[in-house]
Amino acid sequence: MTRRLHIITGSALFFVTAIVVALVTAAGPVQAAGIQPVRSDHCAHRIDGQIRRGDSEKIIGYLQTALDRIDRYQLDDPLVLSPFSVCLNSPGGSLSEATQIAAFLLEKWIGTVVDDGDSCLSACSIIFLMGSTDGDLGKGLNRKLHVNATLGLHRPSVDAPDGAGFSGEQLSKAFDLANEAIYRFMALANTPLGLTDGIFVQPDLMQNMLQHKGQDFFYVDTVGAALRWQIDLFGFEKSVLVDAMAASRACHNMFTVSTTTGEDLVYDYETYTQDQLMDGVTAFHAHSANNGYSGFHYEVYAAHWDMVKSGCLIGVVNLGEGPQMSGCGGSWSGADNFPGNDFCLISGPFAPDTFDMTGSNDAEVLALLMDKLPSFAIYPLETALKDLPDLARNTRARIMASPDLPRMLTALGFRDCAESGLCKPGERPVNAKASKPDSRNWQRIVGVASNDVLWIRSCESSKCHKVGSLAPGQSDFYITECDGGWCKVFWSDDSFAGWSSKRYMEAR
Repeated sequence: MTRRLHIITGSALFFVTAIVVALVTAAGPVQAAGIQPVRSDHCAHRIDGQIRRGDSEKIIGYLQTALDRIDRYQLDDPLVLSPFSVCLNSPGGSLSEATQIAAFLLEKWIGTVVDDGDSCLSACSIIFLMGSTDGDLGKGLNRKLHVNATLGLHRPSVDAPDGAGFSGEQLSKAFDLANEAIYRFMALANTPLGLTDGIFVQPDLMQNMLQHKGQDFFYVDTVGAALRWQIDLFGFEKSVLVDAMAASRACHNMFTVSTTTGEDLVYDYETYTQDQLMDGVTAFHAHSANNGYSGFHYEVYAAHWDMVKSGCLIGVVNLGEGPQMSGCGGSWSGADNFPGNDFCLISGPFAPDTFDMTGSNDAEVLALLMDKLPSFAIYPLETALKDLPDLARNTRARIMASPDLPRMLTALGFRDCAESGLCKPGERPVNAKASKPDSRNWQRIVGVASNDVLWIRSCESSKCHKVGSLAPGQSDFYITECDGGWCKVFWSDDSFAGWSSKRYMEAR
């Protein structure tokens, strides 16, 4: 089953200026928007009700007062909670008022949240999309959606009573005000994301918004939609560790939601079988600890488009502040690299000239290269948000039962599962290997082309079945019992991998 979302070209957005005065959703009387402090894990303040004329001045004044009161001596003040974000629960209202509130949030680096059971529709969605933060590389996104919340967008509409007579001057003035509001919103939507080439609101989200009107909303209600439009999700059990299946899924997902190839592009929510996903996973690498950094990653070769191939490094890095799911991906055809199909920091300040699936294994280098991934990137794109909690629990159980778990923990510098804080009561204890003098015959792969692998086989012959592979330069394995040029291969956690040729190995 394929679900499709269409992408619009930038020039088509200008047609919206002819159809807007206000964004409204309620047919009857609705409470005017109000704002008040709240005690929440996700926001310090909450906006409720329909957004009407004059509400922007009231809400902006309130938030500015809250900002003015923030200092290190007032942490017990109910207006001073971390993070400084605003929860939204509104059916919409005035576009002009909403864009003014949205501009203030963007300017002041205030985040937005739609919490459990709440809804943010119509003009409220404009405010939500401008949730921001002051990131390390400049202004960044800070907008969070609970899996049980509702976020709905639709096209702007004119709110005028039937039978009302308007003069040409009045209509002209309304049209000018509409153009001004749309201009402000488009300017906000095109705000650059830090030092990247991204913007706050992608054109295809605008298109989906404009295709819906009245009570026919476009809802952000799947994992794929949240990934595509960079909306963080909460309200489910987030996994920190990734197994081979999760790594492969994340690689496919990030390419699917980040790839654009033309004006009429339709990108698909592709579905993959478990065998298809696992076929692309070629190796597990424990990072060489350096300068307090540690971690691991899987090498994954993802979908193929004609002659273009794509691959990822997906895993977990620890920068000294706890494990974080991270990844990098690139596409290539022969010797050519396609940065437009890359994600994370491949095109950032720490990136190599081209994506290299077999590059450095230094933990510090990889920590800089492998950007933080959303915790929900490991789930199928078509997953409905309401189904995510159950799926997340099942996925965590699978990862915690993975045979790779001991070497994941070892790579992250943990002695056991309890020390890592990643296990729950009742989950099986998994101990990493205790430190002791190491007499194992560690090897490194040499003489293998960068676009090739050394196969691991089920017995000591090239005619035996392939059961795994070793990448050029890989060094997280050791060998025993060599016979006739073939050796038994073991991983760093002492698990048996199979047999491989000694010809392409050297002592590390």
